Amino acid sequence: MLQATPASSITIAVATPPSDSETNEASAALREYGVVVLRSVDGLLAGVGPEEAPAAVAALDARLDGRGQDAAVDEPTLARRSELRHDVRLDGSTADPRWRELAERVAAIARRVLGESSWEAATAGCVVSRPGAGPQLYHADGMDAYFNAFVPLVDVPTALGPTEFALRSHADEHAVAYAPTLEGDDRYEKCAPELRRGDIVLFSYATLHRGLPNTGDASRPVFYITMAPPGAVDAINFAEAPGNA
Repeated sequence: MLQATPASSITIAVATPPSDSETNEASAALREYGVVVLRSVDGLLAGVGPEEAPAAVAALDARLDGRGQDAAVDEPTLARRSELRHDVRLDGSTADPRWRELAERVAAIARRVLGESSWEAATAGCVVSRPGAGPQLYHADGMDAYFNAFVPLVDVPTALGPTEFALRSHADEHAVAYAPTLEGDDRYEKCAPELRRGDIVLFSYATLHRGLPNTGDASRPVFYITMAPPGAVDAINFAEAPGNA
């Protein structure tokens, strides 16, 4: 049995903006583990108050009105990720400017950690896991060398189902083949860090991960961006008819 890597190994407390030493530490953790948590970035959620979390859930409910909370949705801006878990796009010209501003603040920090000054937030959105949502299967977000950055809009203790990562799986070219049965497989160390509102979780597209069950009594909305080279398009996670992606 592999010894579990404590969440502290992938968690970096950072200033605003992060210092060079903090950025280097975060970059090293990301390279080694495939994921790093930047703890409670001061000012990150400026203009996005605690009330925006239930507002994001209410906006999703409005989109799903008449379809049921576990509807399979065939729209390029709304996808069902698993039972009671939906992903809604927040980028584009119609997005609330507060989300665009948050996306750019997150992207600015991600650029420093990634060492990619020209990369941009190619996608922005919010994943909502509702009470009663079960565990996802392990999966990678794609084969491209992109990165995702999650920002929880609420504190995410174990009860709300944080994301669990298979550490170092990003460096294994065979990792995707193991994903369907990885829950009972200890070939990788696994870590599901509890999160605080305003953390940034930066991870490789290739890192296997899954949302854990939401056994709490509140929804878990997580804002995210995808960092990619200019002009890049994610044709997998939001296809023309994503349905059960």
